[in-house]
Amino acid sequence: FIGILDIFGFEILLTNSFEQLCINYTNECLQQYFNEHILQSEQQLYISENIDWEMITFYNNQNVIDCINKKPNGLLNILDEYVVMNRKPDDIALANNYNSINEKSSIFTKGRFGNDTFNIKHYAGAVSYSIHGFIQKNNNTLHDDLLILISLSTNRLINSLLANELTSESESAKSKGSNTSAKQLSTVSIQFREQLDKLMQTLRNTKPHYIKCIKPNDIKSNSIYSSSLVNLQCKYSGIYEVVRIRREGFPIRLKYEEFYQRYNVFDKMDRFNINQYVNESDLNVFKLYTISIISTILS
Repeated sequence: FIGILDIFGFEILLTNSFEQLCINYTNECLQQYFNEHILQSEQQLYISENIDWEMITFYNNQNVIDCINKKPNGLLNILDEYVVMNRKPDDIALANNYNSINEKSSIFTKGRFGNDTFNIKHYAGAVSYSIHGFIQKNNNTLHDDLLILISLSTNRLINSLLANELTSESESAKSKGSNTSAKQLSTVSIQFREQLDKLMQTLRNTKPHYIKCIKPNDIKSNSIYSSSLVNLQCKYSGIYEVVRIRREGFPIRLKYEEFYQRYNVFDKMDRFNINQYVNESDLNVFKLYTISIISTILS
């Protein structure tokens, strides 16, 4: 399996709404995975090689992820509850609920002017969100008469577009007829988080490689370099932490057998035919000869 994941990055616009919260939550999860995979695994490698190393601490954004999605008081979970109420959307009441629950939070603050905004300190910086439209944008239900109309269509394409919704409505009707539970809640945030969970599971089952793209300027013009913009991108994407670990550790990586092939002229130990050592079980042999060569060079 080979896949390419194109990540747009954090969105900090003049007006940020429900869409930006979902995008930025995704980037928080991906950044956390990057920290775990690159930064922690790198340091664990040094420890496994018995290298004298002091663990470097880096920013942990788990509190931001919990603020947005941890049950029962995560922002998206509370938002889903307002959809369940099936009342007239009241975004201000939702914002007041957010402010009340996160009153003592270190990464969540209410807006400075009025109750229609709130702020979250993301990995990439503080973002101010406008609460207007949150409930309506999260409501993914269709009116029953529209579903009935689509179900009567003779066009196979139209039927296939809403096949899941039609099936869900049919099962719900059967449930209500048998006095069992009503249909399961389906909102935009629920579907979004389910897809994100599948993505994260896929990433954890693969061996990722990263390519960090840095924009030199915001006006998409050549020969213009904004040092402040580049600095922010390097800071918020974790590049500085990676550089620091590699700088204080070992930026040049050679396999033991490759090292021996390049520097075996310095070996004082008995020579051996390197081609016969091809298995992982012979790794200690390569280590032994590598140490011998390094000791000779240093002496």
